[in-house]
Amino acid sequence: MRACGAAPGGQDARMAGTDVAFSNEQHRKRYAEDSKHRERKLASNRAYRAEHQERLNALWRDNWRSSAACRERHAGTRRKTIYGLSAEHHRRLVEQQNGVCAICKRPSRRALCVDHCHATRVVRGLLCDKCNTALGLFGDDAGRVLAAVAYLDRIRVIPAAFTAGLPELLASLLSVSPPPPADSPTSTGRARHNARS
Repeated sequence: MRACGAAPGGQDARMAGTDVAFSNEQHRKRYAEDSKHRERKLASNRAYRAEHQERLNALWRDNWRSSAACRERHAGTRRKTIYGLSAEHHRRLVEQQNGVCAICKRPSRRALCVDHCHATRVVRGLLCDKCNTALGLFGDDAGRVLAAVAYLDRIRVIPAAFTAGLPELLASLLSVSPPPPADSPTSTGRARHNARS
């Protein structure tokens, strides 16, 4: 009996009639091609995980806490799987945004979230948790976001420097005529007219 490797003539040792373990390549091939073998392996793996769940979870948690490389690998795999975003493309986005949120321009204490269009799956940029959540709550609807901006502008919560030209912009986007400025004669005339009524 041969210890391992190929039999003379390049023939596999198992094919030559000896009891030698499969190579990794042979295991992968059998797993891919033999559905009964694959089901047995999956059932065996599930049983093992169920029996050793507490120990495996503790090992995973310890590795997650102690290894920044583990966390970054997991995040990179998730970005690639969900968004199709390579590590290089993510790095370029962070550099283009100077490491800050694309909306509020503030640095985030946590990693920036990948913002993407849910309809087309196209990555739009990187956002902090708050801005990402806000867009999600608005259902990625630009009309609702603009309506919220108009609402905040109406009650003058937004600083004037930020809102310069905002009524005209909103009107053009929403296809309505802009309200007259608060200090124009027509707006004070309306206020007096409304006060008389």
